[in-house]
Amino acid sequence: MNGTALLSRDPELRASFTVRGAEPTTVIVISTTAVYAQCPKALVRSHLWDAGRHRDPAELPTVGQITWCVSGDGFDGAAYDRADPERSRRTLY
Repeated sequence: MNGTALLSRDPELRASFTVRGAEPTTVIVISTTAVYAQCPKALVRSHLWDAGRHRDPAELPTVGQITWCVSGDGFDGAAYDRADPERSRRTLY
């Protein structure tokens, strides 16, 4: 995909993305000039739609675990993960 992206603080544009009374501070405006489709054979060979090959989400690391790995011992990944449901509820929209 080719094109451009810019951040906009246009009040009217931001207002159009209001969710549950919360308006974003910025909006990303993306303009696409070209889109290239992936080779169909690659999609078939990837088994993308084969649910038997999908990983169980419980096997994957959490955001807190990943951040701890890249940040080091100064970051409490377990505390981050415990606080995530309330943080998301409060700040997502």
